[in-house]
Amino acid sequence: LLAMQALAKIEYKGWIKAAINYDAKAAKAEAEVLENLANNKDLVISHSITANENKSQLSLRWNW
Repeated sequence: LLAMQALAKIEYKGWIKAAINYDAKAAKAEAEVLENLANNKDLVISHSITANENKSQLSLRWNW
């Protein structure tokens, strides 16, 4: 919890990787689950909630 920025972040690293973020200043919550597909590729399922919008995404992330 970063008090000056009003941010809270929880990460889980085990069988899967997951994270939950809450930004009180922007009134936004985000959750994501990552599954490693290869050495540098991740499948990401995420959901974000604001006062105006609920958004779910499925994406492929890679490092290069």
